[in-house]
Amino acid sequence: MEEKTNITDTENEEYMLFLAGVDYLTAFEADRLIECFGGAKEVFEAGEGELFTSGILSPYSFEKMIERRRDYDPHEEYEKLKARGIGFVSREHPQYPERLSQIADPPPGLFYKGKLPENGRPAIAVIGSRGCTPYGRELGVSFSEELAKLGIDIISGMAAGIDGYAHRGALQGGGQTYAILGCGVDICYPPANKDIYERIPQSGGLITEFSPGREPLPANFPMRNRIISGLADGILVVEARQRSGTGITVELGLEQGKDIYAIPGRIGDKLSDGCNKLIRQGARLVTSPEDIVAEMAHSYGYLVDREGAQNRTNRKIKVKGLTSDQAMVLKILDLRPKSTSELSFRTGLDFSQLMATLTFLELRGLARSTGDGRFIAVRQ
Repeated sequence: MEEKTNITDTENEEYMLFLAGVDYLTAFEADRLIECFGGAKEVFEAGEGELFTSGILSPYSFEKMIERRRDYDPHEEYEKLKARGIGFVSREHPQYPERLSQIADPPPGLFYKGKLPENGRPAIAVIGSRGCTPYGRELGVSFSEELAKLGIDIISGMAAGIDGYAHRGALQGGGQTYAILGCGVDICYPPANKDIYERIPQSGGLITEFSPGREPLPANFPMRNRIISGLADGILVVEARQRSGTGITVELGLEQGKDIYAIPGRIGDKLSDGCNKLIRQGARLVTSPEDIVAEMAHSYGYLVDREGAQNRTNRKIKVKGLTSDQAMVLKILDLRPKSTSELSFRTGLDFSQLMATLTFLELRGLARSTGDGRFIAVRQ
């Protein structure tokens, strides 16, 4: 393949916008294409034969990419998007959320209305059943409202039920809330949530990996769940059945190393079965927003006050005498346990190199094993 040419940051965003708009092009396929051809612009300019013989694209993705590329002007499309009040950031952009860049399969790009979450602010995903009870509705609103008042961002999916009430609670609390959509950012789904769809961008943002116009197809929602969990420090489950979309988000959160919080419910209540099961499996039982605040202070070092101000008490301190590998691993470690597989993926170190590095950091008193194959930083 040809060597990558130098292009400006804006030009790169324009070509990344093209890739992000190819229907059902997965994050994995996009990454492989960029690696193979040298950049988003090079993918756009590649011949049909080169794209096909690369073996990266499924027949459907190949057809959609060629179709999208016909008469497509990257600069013109980028400007059109901005004129509609829709923002776009690729994973290479400095405004791309830091938390999301750390998951295994971050979206190549994000479309949004309003703004993106600020790095360093505490955030909780509040999720639960679409067909919630009045009890769940009340808790979804009250927990989210109180957490928002304390300066904690509320992340959810704007679905019917708990999701929608979580957003409403955050708005009532005057806080920031972010809705992760399973469709284009220009589509309100479900229509019954049009009121919060219009209000959320004023104090947070509507966010999606799907390009404008993408319909809310069922297959989109499991995909968007990794973004809901990825943007949060932890996940609060208000009401849920044992088998539901909520369970998918929880599983993704566990894979990402997120803390899981659950509100207990009545025995025998189907909409409480999911929460009660999570608690039996080790989720943190919470009965008030203060329980979550206390856990976040312990796990992540957040200090939250009643005026909504927060600080990180576990800020990284530069340590002298470390190799580049040791410094890289230490930079990733924090008070949230990280598995060796996650550390290896994010650093590019093989297992033996990683374990030698972690052993050194433990001997220096900079890292500690949690006893389950995961590691945390030791606060200095």
